[in-house]
Amino acid sequence: MSKKIIFSESQISHIVNTITNEKKLNESYYDSEKSYSLEYIKSVTKKAPRYIKKIISDLPQFDCPNGSGNCIKIPQVIFQYIKGNF
Repeated sequence: MSKKIIFSESQISHIVNTITNEKKLNESYYDSEKSYSLEYIKSVTKKAPRYIKKIISDLPQFDCPNGSGNCIKIPQVIFQYIKGNF
C-alpha cells in the first residue's frame, strides 16, 4: 500500500533551494595550486579557532600575480573551514 505525501509550495521551494545549495557546495573543489589573497583569508578566518590562524600565519607568502598584495596557497583544511565543510 502506498501513501500519498502532499507538499505545500513553500515546502517544495525549500527542498529545491536546499538541494541547489548543496550542489553549489559540492561544485567547489579544493585546488592546491590556487592562490588566495592573504587579506581575504585573514578576513574570512577572523573568528576561526587559534590553530587555524596558526596554520595561516605559518604559510609562505608571495606577491600576488595581479599585483594586489601578498598571496598564499592554502591547505585543504583551511579551504574546508572557509567553505563550511569543516
